[in-house]
This record gives sequence, structure tokens and C-alpha cells, in this order.
Amino acid sequence: MDQKQTEKTIPVKKSSKRDYIYAVGRQREAVARVRFYAQVKDDAKWEESAIKKQQILVNAKPIEYYFPGQLAKVQYMKPLSLTQSFDTYAITIKVSGGGKNGQLDAAVKGIARALAKIDPQKFRS
Repeated sequence: MDQKQTEKTIPVKKSSKRDYIYAVGRQREAVARVRFYAQVKDDAKWEESAIKKQQILVNAKPIEYYFPGQLAKVQYMKPLSLTQSFDTYAITIKVSGGGKNGQLDAAVKGIARALAKIDPQKFRS
């Protein structure tokens, strides 16, 4: 008698090689999806905008245009200035829902969570 050998196939988990750190910030109805890029490729683009170090893009616009004003700048730069990490990353943020203030708060929380993921001991939230 022939015995059939059955091979067990083990599902292989796909490893997606991401070149960014991802975090989500929420405030009421607003949601911000934040990506930190430590190394940026020369041809990296987000919609029409090129991604560069020392730059923050919100919905493919520079953050200064999306959240204008000095008070907003102080708020979104606070986690970056406390950790002294603005020079080392390019940041993209996709916000949706809520109003402008809720979106700004969600973006700040997302930035803080991404920094905490990078180095939990140094940048704890």
C-alpha cells in the first residue's frame, strides 16, 4: 500500500519593510496618522509634495500653511523641541475629522506617540 505524505504548509508572515515609524493620535472626532522618516529617499513624494528632513507635512501641505499662527507652532513643536529631534526626522501627518483645534491636538499626540515608539526610555510620554 502506498501511503500519501501530506505536507503541511506553514503560513509565512509577510514582513513589510517600512522605512518609517507610525503612530496614531486622536482627539474627540479628529484622527491624525503620523509617520516619522529617519532616512528619506531622494525621490520620496507625498502626493505633489517632496518629503525632506526637517519638514512636517500635513495632508501634503507644509504644517505652517495647514496650522497657521504662532500659538499653533508652539503647540506642534513642543514634543519635538523637548526631545531635540526636529533635525533628525521628516514627518508626514494625515488628519481627518473634527475641527482645526482638534486636528492640531491629535497631530501633537501622534507626534508624541511616534517619539515614544522610537526610544521608549528616552522619549517616554
